[in-house]
Amino acid sequence: MNKLEILLKKWKAGSIRDPDLSLCLSYINGLLLERSNERTVEHKQGPDSVSGEGDIPATKRLKIKGLREGI
Repeated sequence: MNKLEILLKKWKAGSIRDPDLSLCLSYINGLLLERSNERTVEHKQGPDSVSGEGDIPATKRLKIKGLREGI
């Protein structure tokens, strides 16, 4: 367990009395929660099996080929 995790645990327990440190830990905790929520949302969202071929992005090779044809 690193120092930040220890401080966050103390902050959650309410033993941090410094208001500036408490505010910083609150902000960091919010960022960590957002980050973990983004990971779970990304994990739940998979490729849509119903979507058509128009949703598939073109590859870089096709884009380069298209640029050369215009020259």
